[in-house]
Amino acid sequence: MNRLHVYEERTDKYLSYFKHYVNSARVIVDVGCGAGAFSKALACGKRLVIALDIEEGLLKEVQKPYIERVCADAHHIPLREGSVDCVLTLSLLEHLENPEKCVKELYRVLRHGGIAIIQLPNLQYPFEPHTKWPLLYLLPKRLQSRVLEMIDYSYINMEVPMRALYPFV
Repeated sequence: MNRLHVYEERTDKYLSYFKHYVNSARVIVDVGCGAGAFSKALACGKRLVIALDIEEGLLKEVQKPYIERVCADAHHIPLREGSVDCVLTLSLLEHLENPEKCVKELYRVLRHGGIAIIQLPNLQYPFEPHTKWPLLYLLPKRLQSRVLEMIDYSYINMEVPMRALYPFV
């Protein structure tokens, strides 16, 4: 099975879980969109999708009508308060130094009564999902950091707790 097929299956599966929540949204911001798989899937004539990522190169892959591309940091979303109907962030928070600040930004730009869809991978699987390193979460923090640095995954924040969301849920 090729890698692209795996990502397409993942996108389809995730969309089946949350698409009905966003059907009535007129403005969706996909924070940390990467190459824009979800932005592309959600873009249509009845809504505007804002594909936001810090990597300009990845945003170049997001070429589709009804999508606005914004190169920005998830800690400082350049949108007005209460300006979007739905915020979407999938597998992003564990890549951030300050996930709580990002979550505050998500809720700042979300209109009252809007929908926030936030997904975090379980970093405590027997094989950590990014690195595939066995039982990484059981190692002392200093050793975790060393392993992540050694295998070029130093940007993974193993400290991202669900409590980052608690003030908002």
